[in-house]
Amino acid sequence: MPAYIAGDISYTMDGPSHPSGNVPPTGLTVVFDPPEASADIVFVHGFTGHPERTWTHKNGAVPSSDRGDNHDDIVEPPSKSRKLGFFSQATSSRTKSQAVYWPRHLLPETIPLARVLTYGYDTHIRHWIGPAVTKSTVYDIAWDFLVALEAERRDDPTRPLIFVVHSLGGIVIKELLRRSSGCQLGQSHLRCVFESTTGIMFFGTPHSGADPLPFFRRITEMVAAVAGFSAPEHIVNALLPSSERLRELRDEFGPMALQQGWIIHSFQEQHGVKALNGRKVVDDTSSYLNLSFLETTQHIGRNHMDMCRFTGVEDVEYKKISSALQRMATNVPTGRTRGRRTTAAIGSSNSENQAQILLDLLRFDQLDARRTTIKKAHTKTCKWLLKCPAYIDWLDINNFEDHHGFLWIKGKPGTGKSTLMKYAFTNAYRTTKNTVVISFFFNARGEMLEKSTLGMFRSLVLQVIERVPEIRKGFDSLDLATVPGSYQWSVEALKELFGHAVQMSRKSPIICFIDALDECDEREVRDMVSYFEYLGELCVSVGVRFQVCFSSRYYPNITLVRGLILRLEHQEGHGEDIENYLSTELKIGRTKLAEEVRAEVQEKSSGVFMWVVLVADILNKEHDDGNMHTLRKKLRDIPAELHELFRDILTRDKLQQDRLLLCIQWVLFARTPRRPEELYFAILSGIQPDILESWNADEVTESVIEKFLLSSSKGLVEVTKSACPTVQFIHESVRDFLLKEDGLHDIWSDSGADSNFQARSHERLKQCCINYIAIDVFNSENSQEPSDLTAMFRSYPFLEYAVHEIFYHADAAQGAGLSQEEFLRKFQLARWIELRNKFGSSYSATASLLYILAESDTANLIRLCPADGSYVKPENEPYGIPLFASLATSSANALRAFLELEAKTPSLGILYDFEVTVDRICKIYSTRSWESRNFDRDFTFWKDKPGDTPPNPNILLRLDLARDNILALFLLDRGRVELSPSWITQLSRDFANSEELRSIASPVKTLQTVRDPAVKLLAGYELFVSASNIKDIELQKALINAKCVDPNFTRIGLSNSTSIGLFGCVTPLFYVAGNGPESIIRLLLESGRVLPQTIAPGYQKLQWLFSPIKAAADSGQIECLSLLIRESKKTQGHKSWTPLHQAVLEEDQKFIKRLFATHEFEGDEPDHDGRTALWHAIQYRSARDAVEMASLLLELGRNVASVADDHGVSPLDIAERRAVSTSDWKAVVEILREQVCAVIQFSSGVEACNDDDDDDGSDGEHVNPTSRDHRV
Repeated sequence: MPAYIAGDISYTMDGPSHPSGNVPPTGLTVVFDPPEASADIVFVHGFTGHPERTWTHKNGAVPSSDRGDNHDDIVEPPSKSRKLGFFSQATSSRTKSQAVYWPRHLLPETIPLARVLTYGYDTHIRHWIGPAVTKSTVYDIAWDFLVALEAERRDDPTRPLIFVVHSLGGIVIKELLRRSSGCQLGQSHLRCVFESTTGIMFFGTPHSGADPLPFFRRITEMVAAVAGFSAPEHIVNALLPSSERLRELRDEFGPMALQQGWIIHSFQEQHGVKALNGRKVVDDTSSYLNLSFLETTQHIGRNHMDMCRFTGVEDVEYKKISSALQRMATNVPTGRTRGRRTTAAIGSSNSENQAQILLDLLRFDQLDARRTTIKKAHTKTCKWLLKCPAYIDWLDINNFEDHHGFLWIKGKPGTGKSTLMKYAFTNAYRTTKNTVVISFFFNARGEMLEKSTLGMFRSLVLQVIERVPEIRKGFDSLDLATVPGSYQWSVEALKELFGHAVQMSRKSPIICFIDALDECDEREVRDMVSYFEYLGELCVSVGVRFQVCFSSRYYPNITLVRGLILRLEHQEGHGEDIENYLSTELKIGRTKLAEEVRAEVQEKSSGVFMWVVLVADILNKEHDDGNMHTLRKKLRDIPAELHELFRDILTRDKLQQDRLLLCIQWVLFARTPRRPEELYFAILSGIQPDILESWNADEVTESVIEKFLLSSSKGLVEVTKSACPTVQFIHESVRDFLLKEDGLHDIWSDSGADSNFQARSHERLKQCCINYIAIDVFNSENSQEPSDLTAMFRSYPFLEYAVHEIFYHADAAQGAGLSQEEFLRKFQLARWIELRNKFGSSYSATASLLYILAESDTANLIRLCPADGSYVKPENEPYGIPLFASLATSSANALRAFLELEAKTPSLGILYDFEVTVDRICKIYSTRSWESRNFDRDFTFWKDKPGDTPPNPNILLRLDLARDNILALFLLDRGRVELSPSWITQLSRDFANSEELRSIASPVKTLQTVRDPAVKLLAGYELFVSASNIKDIELQKALINAKCVDPNFTRIGLSNSTSIGLFGCVTPLFYVAGNGPESIIRLLLESGRVLPQTIAPGYQKLQWLFSPIKAAADSGQIECLSLLIRESKKTQGHKSWTPLHQAVLEEDQKFIKRLFATHEFEGDEPDHDGRTALWHAIQYRSARDAVEMASLLLELGRNVASVADDHGVSPLDIAERRAVSTSDWKAVVEILREQVCAVIQFSSGVEACNDDDDDDGSDGEHVNPTSRDHRV
């Protein structure tokens, strides 16, 4: 142990711990604490681990500095299964292997100034049969850990923090960091853990899974099995968070790591374990975060349990750990100079991290492949450009208002445009000061990013940021965490970044060279040019110098609003370049004949430089053969057109025609450009398969391979000069000749084959793959151990392509008309699976060919399979069924094939026109569904238990898990699945609001396929309600006419009250009453017997609030209201509780006024007790409310306060009785009496009703206003 450690004491939160070797099983323990520690490294074990044993190797070599005189070695105790013999004796630690606890014994030598801590927690998985199990969950463990860690670091909370975590302990760390990041206000001190974290090292930590809970549960059970015990499901379920929480942890961690700029190193187990039949606990696809911009992945040559145990500092696997930890600690200051990190320092670090992250996100292979492959301009050529008036004008800043900084060089194919552009770029790069010179050379023969504007913008943004460091500060405000899922750039996002960078470069003008626009898709080019014109205009207006030089053939013909055009063939200097080239490269002497031949070559070239280069080679060979006298004739025989010259080169002799053809076929039809050594063995696989063997690079050198390819192609291919060289044609015009000019026919015609060249080509390439796969790569001379696999595959460079792409070529041949039925019938699937799994796949031995074809996106081969529904049959594979495999791997063609395959089976009849529908579905999926997180490469097929297969497709599919309407509709239509009530309900709602769905299937016909009557009613209800909300009258009519809607239906009785909410009692009639039109209400009323309570419910307030008659009144639908009142009379009959009664009790004055405005309302009708609405207003309201309601009712008319109920009590009687004891009611009495008198006056001619007349001695007749004789 280092000398500055006093004694051998480690410290815990409660004080000194036991001497090294006895770390407590729970809590936070400090195992190494140097003076002036510059960083904290914290170890966290997995769910079944231990804070010491997890990191301890039984037999190792502890560094001598760690032994000291204390004899503190951790000696592994005797195995419980082995009893000591009678003559056993203690063995000296000096002669016996020592246990190495590397956080204490090795790490201090690796990073001397790092404090080392370990945290232990108990999940109680191991001792579940014992005492009562704790209720702690991952949430609790993470929170306790966070609180403990903050307390331990309180003396220096900003000290950099690195986590080292094993297995499922990764969930704990993710949750801890998430909780820390959200701590605010009173808990803000806990946030420093999140802010101080700089790196995380994962050992075999599982991260992926579309449904994470089953995924992590399976990992837990596997870890327990390896440890020799079982993990009870109830404990695991209690310990783990929900699927939703786990999914959030997974999805939130990437952006969080990106925002903070954490350094992440993920170590993956290289070996499986015997307890799992040699399988890995966590496979490679699950043990990395897919954060390529932050994360480094690396294999440890051990299994899951031993991958974090090391024998000593010389352990080759520990050296990997040491290197990774040193990288994480590189920026951590050391010793007394460190001090506390300030906020500014942290911000500066984050700024640098942001810039580096952005650069890593933008960079891609083959970035400069095309430009570096273009040969340097010949001496004395291209210099004329610098004196060309158009070029000078373009560079002149004073002319920017005229051309906005745009120059477009155009020329015929092969005229040397790319060479000229490379010269211009190189010259500008070398000669311009304080100017950023950037470029992009499109390459139609290269990878996708080489021939798309997506790759162009990525390259340009990267170059600007790299060459103008001060621009990087301007990207601090960009939220890089919002970059789309898996960091797939979009052109629009890159445009924004590029425009931002250009506008920030005021002090550094930008000159941009973009070559070969004709080698990119025309739509992309038009969009790009339009954007550049916008950006150029913007730069001119704000005084930013931004210049762009394009080059292309004469197509695409795009008009620049402002800009200069330079036509190459019209330039005098271009002719001089050809003359200079011929002067030095046409090596036929300086005789008069030689000069005449040079002049004829130049004249015949028509300015096409590529033609000149090829002809010079031909004439040089003729001259070297001593045929000077035939040069002129040879030249005359050479075609003047470039394409005809290609034809002549390829057909002039019959030497090695088969090799030539195969080489051309591979360069033309390989899925992607191949490396030289791959192409070498690919050609040999076709022409001499019997001599195939491992590659001896000492004998078959790179030079030999390049000569072989040059000879095979007759000089028409070249090897790109890039970090990852590939083989391509020397010029795009070669490909144009072969494909567009039917040049391939001229090569093939002599072979006697038919004219289906593309099909025959793919058939032959497929056969090459078959031949190479047949090599015995696992012979006795080649070890099958994983550590030797890399060397083995290096010995067979074509093997990976042959295994991966054999189905691609078979599919292409089938698509071009050459049947592959026999190929599929005889294909050795087991052999292929064995090889494919060596390259990282995880197919089981029982994987079906259909499943593999689905992942391979080979639609034409899928169509050869029987239409027996196999695409939804469960398999023991990651995505479960072939259909899900096509979705998860974005295999759009395979999806289409599955849909079309169903055309061979009977349909239930949802879909309109099957082929039209297939087109619509595939279009939808090609633009949207692949982005769904339910179907991507992280998707994990659901099963009840690991290893179990659900009994039938209905259980298997669990479409509630996938939540994909399009897929649900299709499978429902084909009879492949029965949807659950909740899914049907949601689907019905989505139908009304989705033109996408309704373009696929008829909503009404879909409902008619539902067998359960209750579910059908619910679905019809939901669909009708949704249609009503968006006022889709045609859909409403269709549903009513198809009897899919019950006007009386409510959700009450189908669900409990907590799930239906307030709207549980709402009927379809309610929605249409509020939205109209009257015609739909009429259709509903005529569709069946409408119950009275449906239109105007009784005494229940909730039902009244959602009654149709109130909805119509509230929305001002007077005609609808009249219709409903009329229907209400039919259903309720005489003396019923009326809407007016309910409105009075609810004090709904708006409803009352609108009710009186209808033609159907005939007055205040009494209920079954003879009581009017006015009667109820006086009986059940307060005096103040009664005054207001009585005034309204009496004002609207047709109410008499003296009308008594069946018991002889009138509203006036009630008011008068209450007025005796409460003065507030006198006002009510006064209003009612006034109304009664007015009615009596009108009906009997009595002049007045004087309430003040004496009751005795009056000679006149006294009229009692409440007498039954005066009812009106």
